[in-house]
Amino acid sequence: MNDSLFHVLNGLAGRSEAGDTLIIFLTNPFAYLVAVILVIFFFHHKDEGGGVRDGVVILSAAMLSWFLALALKEFFAEPRPFVALEDITPLISVSALDGSGAFPSGHTAFFASVVGSLYFYHRRAAYWFAAVPLLIGFARVAAGVHFPIDILGGYLLGLAIGFGVYAFYHMRTDSPSGREREGAL
Repeated sequence: MNDSLFHVLNGLAGRSEAGDTLIIFLTNPFAYLVAVILVIFFFHHKDEGGGVRDGVVILSAAMLSWFLALALKEFFAEPRPFVALEDITPLISVSALDGSGAFPSGHTAFFASVVGSLYFYHRRAAYWFAAVPLLIGFARVAAGVHFPIDILGGYLLGLAIGFGVYAFYHMRTDSPSGREREGAL
């Protein structure tokens, strides 16, 4: 299943210049655009001073996901498709990817953690945002730098960390001593 889905998605690359441009855009530049949109959303969202709190929780979850994904890549050391399969030529530059494993996808974990923590603050935005890590992930499969299982692993890792960071923050701030600490900020 993993191999057949990989070949279907990776088969989208190399068909047209416009398609390749879209895949390349979705692998990385799209992530920066989404991050800017998210920052703008928090600055313009009306929420009784919660925007900073929301941003801290969401950014903390995202950074934790990124670093944990990097650590897990070392632990699992799964090769990337262009290393594991002779017939795969990556669509994006591989210089930064040469020494790193593929599982789990750090890009997908990062943005899925944003979805996981955003869900508790802004459900409607989280539902819309849930497609972002999947678009990025599928584009990275199409580009030949991840297998579908890497994307699934990153998505689940990110969601779990997003939920966990939110729960940890509120466990600390919703306790009587936590409310006193938060009030002192």
